[in-house]
Amino acid sequence: MKFKKLFILVFLFSFLFLLPCCHATSYPGEPTLVHKISTAEDLKKIGTEWPLNDAYDLESDIIIDSDTWTCIGNFDTPFVGMFEGAGYSIIFEGDISFVQTSDLENEFDGYGFFGNTGGAAKIWNLTLVFNGNIANSQNNNVGTLVGVMNNGTEVNFNPSYILNCSVKGNGSAIYGKNNVGGFVGTVFDGAIDSSSSDIIVFANEQNAGGFIGYIDTGNISNCSAIGASQSNNSQNKFIGGLNENNSYTDYNNSYNVVNYPEYPQTEEIVCYEYNLRPLVFALILLIVIIIIGAVWYFKNRKT
Repeated sequence: MKFKKLFILVFLFSFLFLLPCCHATSYPGEPTLVHKISTAEDLKKIGTEWPLNDAYDLESDIIIDSDTWTCIGNFDTPFVGMFEGAGYSIIFEGDISFVQTSDLENEFDGYGFFGNTGGAAKIWNLTLVFNGNIANSQNNNVGTLVGVMNNGTEVNFNPSYILNCSVKGNGSAIYGKNNVGGFVGTVFDGAIDSSSSDIIVFANEQNAGGFIGYIDTGNISNCSAIGASQSNNSQNKFIGGLNENNSYTDYNNSYNVVNYPEYPQTEEIVCYEYNLRPLVFALILLIVIIIIGAVWYFKNRKT
């Protein structure tokens, strides 16, 4: 009887090793504080009074009537937090110029609502509306939503991504120098899904794209661009919906659709890590217990 009880206890104990085999882990750099955004003044606090790695939830449509907008994030200090648009719109009422906060202009500074985004940045369910032109004709890496999108040093399972966002130009145009996009100016790495842009794009020199001005590598899925693209450089061959100059990025059709693993669309962004060692150990232990139990059973059966 004692052996039988010991057998049952060891059998149940073996299942404890199965628990760590699959567990949910928050993404590195996940924000610890969520800020509610309902006014233009709230937006201006991102990167000044509020950190660039926190989470932000838009709670209403916001109208911006200024003629300049200070980009959220730059090359040295990119936005690496989360921005939930919740289906609301940020509306720029007139002509606008994006300005950067860095004292010394960096060639990789971006110009857009978000200047530069880093590896942990997540932006979704947001609409930008432009009722005037975007005047950044002397700047590189100019986009409406993001100037420069980059994964930075983040690990592969935690990419920078934009999901379900749109840009509406209402006949307006965006002007830049090089790498000018109707959605993102330059993509060095990252993923964009289910997003669209409808704005006219002009580049004074090279790389004008209705959706992305220049892309190095990334995953673009279910996205579309409507609006003419034009460059003043007659030698420029990179004009169109997406810049197709890099073999690391594939485009399947006229809407520039490629497949990539779906990302969660909820506020809780979770990654699942799998560790097989406890599972293997538990299975071996279970087999040993079964063998011992079988030996004990047949031994007692004979007696």
